[in-house]
This record gives sequence, C-alpha cells and structure tokens, in this order.
Amino acid sequence: MFWGRFSFQGVGPLYPVTGMMNAEKYSELVRQKVFREMERTFPAGGGIFQQDLASSHSAKKVKKNFEGKGIKVLDRPGNSPDVNPIENVWSIVKTRLLRKIAPP
Repeated sequence: MFWGRFSFQGVGPLYPVTGMMNAEKYSELVRQKVFREMERTFPAGGGIFQQDLASSHSAKKVKKNFEGKGIKVLDRPGNSPDVNPIENVWSIVKTRLLRKIAPP
C-alpha cells in the first residue's frame, strides 16, 4: 500500500505503508507526511485536502488532527474516478508497476 499526493502544482512522493491501514496508522501518517506535504505544497495555506471513503479517514482522531492544523478537508467523495481524481492516478501507477514486474 502507498500514500501519495498530487495537486495543480504536480505530484509528490509515494510513501509505502506496511500492513493494513487503521485509524491509528492513518493518524500517524497524517501527522508525519500529510501535514508536511500540505505545508510544502501550500506554504501560504489555503490548500484543501481530499481523501476517499476509507473508514480510517473518518476517525475522530484524524479529524481532530486536521482541525488542529487548520486544514480544510473536502467532504469525502466516492471512489468513482468521475468524482475522485486520485482513482485515475492509482490506475496509472498500478499499470506502470505491473509493466515493470512482468514485462511483455
């Protein structure tokens, strides 16, 4: 599993996540990676963070982390590529990884 980000300014790094994601692990990822990437991408503030419908994303401790940093979180869209553009990016990443793992 990986966590990554993209914005109108470009893409950021992919961070590997070991094991299953849960609220505790996601809360730690938010504190260690998301906040750093948001500050780097939007140094003057004003960025809006979007995440999907994963249950770990809606945990109270995660919401408190974002509120404490003053980061606005977009209401969670579905996993549809029409509503959540990250689904298209993950499709591209998976396709490229599969090509490297099992070349034609």
